Amino acid sequence: MNLGGGYGGQSPVICRPQPNEFTPCENILGDWYLRIPEWFMFIAATIGNILVLIVIYGSPLKFTITKFLICNLAIADLCMGFYLGTMATIDAIFADNYANFAIAWQLSAGCKLAGFIAVFSTELSVYTLLMITIERYMVVTNAMYYKRHLKLRGACIAMLIGWIFGLTLATLPLLHVNSYSKTCICLPSDIDTLVGKLYMAVILTLNGMATILVMGCYLHIFYVVHYSNSAITRNTANRTDLIIARRMLILIFVDFLCWAPIAVFGLSAVFGLKLISVSKAKFLMVFIFPLNSCMNPFLYTFFSKSFHKDCKAYWNCVHSKLRRDS
Repeated sequence: MNLGGGYGGQSPVICRPQPNEFTPCENILGDWYLRIPEWFMFIAATIGNILVLIVIYGSPLKFTITKFLICNLAIADLCMGFYLGTMATIDAIFADNYANFAIAWQLSAGCKLAGFIAVFSTELSVYTLLMITIERYMVVTNAMYYKRHLKLRGACIAMLIGWIFGLTLATLPLLHVNSYSKTCICLPSDIDTLVGKLYMAVILTLNGMATILVMGCYLHIFYVVHYSNSAITRNTANRTDLIIARRMLILIFVDFLCWAPIAVFGLSAVFGLKLISVSKAKFLMVFIFPLNSCMNPFLYTFFSKSFHKDCKAYWNCVHSKLRRDS
């Protein structure tokens, strides 16, 4: 129970029973420096990824494999936007009286749905980034051999596997392999049971391996485009390839910076080394964890010439249709 006020000249908040690191007393997100950015990230992730889907699907230009993968990435990141919006809304509804609703919220279907969406979004996003990297790697390193490039049918099959993979990992906590009800932000964080530890270790290890593989591929792409002395490479690798390789290296490095602290602290907790408390780790989970989903539409799409062409083609198509209708 939440007794008393907490701001201005009011008496301090007194909670019964005593709050712990899994169930805070006053509010879900904590201080203003987490609550305000949560709304900005929700707006950026939602609007940004919706715009990506509208422009790419609405453009009359050819629907390429890269566009197909970017659309999957936008869907995954849009799901994270829904999660961020849910957390920000619940935080605003409960305000500073969260302790009165903590148990009801954490055991509710809404909390479980929010956690499901967050895990699915994260795993599908990581998987899609890996597929985008593989597609780029095959194009650049086999520039003269079109038959070795990834085809749309193969990309569809690969992404179907990715969707099944993401849905499976998101469903397991609902089957008591882990739990979405351990924390107020509804993310799986059960490290008290063996199966819960195994679940967390598998997710963190797979995501870490995917990030390292992506970085390795782009480093090799950068080498092939920029440093290779082969005649074939000199004739086929142009300035555009080099710009893309450099930009992707920066993006993957940013992704790595976002994932590294979560992986380190998460795996250390799984193996019994709690380097950081859950309450302090909330900053990582609330701010760093969803950051990629807000940045991806801007870094992977909005700054690319291909997307600018799609925007122009989409606008011309809409403008022509409006003129015909009028």
